Amino acid sequence: MDGVQITYRFNGYNRDKKLAPMRDYKRYASPYYIVANDGRYYLMAANEAHKDEGAYIVRIDLMTEVEIPERNEKSGKKGIPAIPKREVAGLPREWDENFSMQHVNMSYGAPISITIRVKNRKKEDGCTPIDPVYTFLHDYFGDTYRFVRVDENDPDYDIVTVTCTSFGMENFVMQYADRMEVLSPPELREKIRDKVKALAERYRD
Repeated sequence: MDGVQITYRFNGYNRDKKLAPMRDYKRYASPYYIVANDGRYYLMAANEAHKDEGAYIVRIDLMTEVEIPERNEKSGKKGIPAIPKREVAGLPREWDENFSMQHVNMSYGAPISITIRVKNRKKEDGCTPIDPVYTFLHDYFGDTYRFVRVDENDPDYDIVTVTCTSFGMENFVMQYADRMEVLSPPELREKIRDKVKALAERYRD
């Protein structure tokens, strides 16, 4: 990359199974990394409006009309300089191999430390697990999650920490609501609570 910004049109699939523009304008982006995940390629980028919230991730197969604005071959101008990495919240200066584990399902935002309760039924001694139940965490977080202790209020739960984006965890905990609970940070708990309330209201008879 030449260290310059790009513009692109972002698309989605419509009911006719064809790509169609999400908006009637092109977006600006400072590109940093290309990430492969679950058979798709993603661009990790940032823009001026949201750089304080961290980098965002966009599917490359949904991008069309990619151009380099203000590039001039004759004058030697490469284009508009990209936003320096140091100015983007949570953006790694060098590639982090744990990226996909900290951005579950390619979620956007800066990774944070999150404390969760994981359901892990114990034998009568209150310490020995009946079954190994951490497979779902290992599938998404690899070896990066950390067991802290058995929950002192309920031995059938463990206290665990993971590093993930807030948005990624919001959706992850909805998927595995029967197995886990987010304890902190409190603002993340509040977001999940609001999402659960809205979901309950939608499915109310």
